[in-house]
Amino acid sequence: MLNLGAKFYRRATDPEYDLLIIEECSTVSNADLIEVLIKTSFKLLVLVGEVYLIESIQFGNWFGIIRSFIPGTSVFELTTPYRTTNNLLLEFWKRVRCQRCQ
Repeated sequence: MLNLGAKFYRRATDPEYDLLIIEECSTVSNADLIEVLIKTSFKLLVLVGEVYLIESIQFGNWFGIIRSFIPGTSVFELTTPYRTTNNLLLEFWKRVRCQRCQ
């Protein structure tokens, strides 16, 4: 797994990775993602993140729009919140999320 918080380097002798997982995708800038994609070789890429959480400090809108460019069968979205059963809080989160989707 790559930690994009640190500068990413790849030696020319590094093999192709079978699986590359990038987590916390909403915090990864466009520039950092491009750098990783250029410098890595992989068979399968898994992108994990929450579009409603912290956004990238640098410009990073790729994770919010990537689903428009990949087949729907490649997207698995968890929609049930498990952090609380408080209906008022769940409704508040739903309203906040709908505002960000507009």
